[in-house]
Amino acid sequence: VETTGRLTIVNDGGGTLYLAPQLVGACESFRLVAGGDPAAVAPGATRNITVGFLPTTLGEHACELSLGTDCDPVPLIGSGREPIVSGTVSPNPLDFGTVVETTTARRTAVVMNTGEVPLSIIVQPQPGCAAFAFVGAPSFELAPGAQMAVGIDFTPPAPGNYACEILLSDAIPPLQVTGAGRTANVLWDVSPSSVDFGSVGLNGGEIVRAVIVGNLGDLPQALELSLADPDSLFRIVGPADPQPVVDPGGYLAVNVGFTPSVPGAHAATLVLGGGAPDVPLAAFVEDPLPDCRVGATLVDFGVVNVGGSASRTVRVDNVGNTTLE
Repeated sequence: VETTGRLTIVNDGGGTLYLAPQLVGACESFRLVAGGDPAAVAPGATRNITVGFLPTTLGEHACELSLGTDCDPVPLIGSGREPIVSGTVSPNPLDFGTVVETTTARRTAVVMNTGEVPLSIIVQPQPGCAAFAFVGAPSFELAPGAQMAVGIDFTPPAPGNYACEILLSDAIPPLQVTGAGRTANVLWDVSPSSVDFGSVGLNGGEIVRAVIVGNLGDLPQALELSLADPDSLFRIVGPADPQPVVDPGGYLAVNVGFTPSVPGAHAATLVLGGGAPDVPLAAFVEDPLPDCRVGATLVDFGVVNVGGSASRTVRVDNVGNTTLE
């Protein structure tokens, strides 16, 4: 790493000062950076000369800056040392806390070159890091003072504690990564908890009711829809897939149909599966009861001419629970 020094020359005399800067001696580690051209300095004026020092070997170095015949030479000295190679990664340790098993969480760490030369980074996860994954290029280089954010994923395959050590460079302490896996919660919201189709008339059309199933757990869950102790009058109308998957926070409508074709009480159980509670189903089909209501007890046509005609309307209402014949 090169360092520089500046020399200021002041003309305190009454005449012009002529400068011809040059390095004299074993000056391989020194160079004139600025102000090295020959110059005439007027009385009272100044001239700046910048010298760079980049040691080619370890130890002491000496050189002489000659300014010309009007000024004495200036000794230059410097010492060469090994460049500082260092870096940091933060935060370290990097803790993921608790993560649901089989799900993935991502955290970010910042790698920084705090040294004086480019720093080569090579990511080397050590044994025991199977639950962790480095995101991005496995190797890269950082200029002095540069930094880069890197991502690390944690996917615990089962409940338990996990720890990992990731090597980045000899100049950086190993990154310690920890995390814990926990059992996924399975929680369902089912409404209503039972379905009663009520008392219905014989041979009416199919009646459909909806059961809303919500996944309040941590992971996508598959239902296994079926009817237990099935009464042939009940059926699952939808969804068409008997094993639908409900995402966390998602809801699904399960439609159940009942066709009142046989008198009496009927029952079945809607089995949702996947850890969700069963839903009892009930219905009652009334015995056929024909009944009608006539809007008039007497129809009076009044006086009608022979050969003429008259009409009246009689309203008949079906107030029973079956078809009137």
